Amino acid sequence: MELPIQLKFFKKLELYQELLSENKKATFAGATRRELWNMEKEVLAWTDKNHHHRLSPLKNTDLQDKVERKFSKEYLDNELGEISRNLVSRGFAVFKEPDDESKGIIITPEGFLMGKVINDIEGQKIWVKIEYTLLYKLVWITALAGALIVIINLLVLLYKGLFKLFLAIIHY
Repeated sequence: MELPIQLKFFKKLELYQELLSENKKATFAGATRRELWNMEKEVLAWTDKNHHHRLSPLKNTDLQDKVERKFSKEYLDNELGEISRNLVSRGFAVFKEPDDESKGIIITPEGFLMGKVINDIEGQKIWVKIEYTLLYKLVWITALAGALIVIINLLVLLYKGLFKLFLAIIHY
């Protein structure tokens, strides 16, 4: 089932926030975590544009083909299983057979959407990056403005209530 446009918009913003968070964690983490996250992003980005048989599983050999161009072969041999497990733990994939990881992973709709967000942000179109950033900030500004309005209204109601109480005390 396809999400309505509004829900998909907010889901993409949520995934954009997650992407920013993971990129930040990877920046401050060791080389292993950074490389692993970059491989995961490479797989997700590939699925958005090229994984046309959505329910066909991706096995370790398939993952290796997707990320082999950018990462060393020795490093890949040790980390292919971790890529699959990390994608599953992040909710971007599920194991085809939970009891047997070697059967491969199936990318979830959230994984495909994250691939779209990664391609949008790390692609060549500068306007798309600006659009995500502005919309992300606008959503937070709107939420903070709403909270501020609620607080101000509560303070006004409290002030009026205390003022009436004060007048009632004076008249006695």
